[in-house]
Amino acid sequence: MPALADFFERYVKDARQKTPFMAIRLSTEEIVTRAEQYDCLTVAAHPYGYAVINRGLLKCVDKGLLTPMLPDRLDAIEVICGGMTRTLNRRAIAFAEEKTCGITGRSDAHCLSAVGSAVTCCRSSTTEGFLSGIRERENSVAGTGISSFSKGVTIGIIAGKYLPYTIPSLKVHYEQTAPRFRKFIGRLQK
Repeated sequence: MPALADFFERYVKDARQKTPFMAIRLSTEEIVTRAEQYDCLTVAAHPYGYAVINRGLLKCVDKGLLTPMLPDRLDAIEVICGGMTRTLNRRAIAFAEEKTCGITGRSDAHCLSAVGSAVTCCRSSTTEGFLSGIRERENSVAGTGISSFSKGVTIGIIAGKYLPYTIPSLKVHYEQTAPRFRKFIGRLQK
């Protein structure tokens, strides 16, 4: 995957945070713009984010924190995400149907029990054909969300590994959330 390695070297490597669990120092729009230079799929994972945190592309668009045109630049969105509630997964499906964009399932897993609980399927004998099938909406997604118990176990697992990075992570959360919050407050004051 020379393109992926090139993208990492050019844009990600020097923009990484001090914690392996946090985003890079690029805005969502910067990442999408830079990805458009490559022959790749751009997919919004966890589109409605988690709980009260302003994460998730569609959640941030809904709150006015990201430009409403940004989702139009994506090839697909994740419609089965174990971290989102069933209601939010259904909202992601409705969004994909309305915008006629591709769909994927389960972009990642944080514990072994979640691996393989959702799959993205497409008839193809090549990687290129598979990716094209997602882009052209010739694929399907099958699977389930994860139970509340599994979510609790996942949070426990992540929390244990996350503790050494608490201070750097709080700094990252502040750096990413403060500008969004100021923008939101500015709109309320108008």
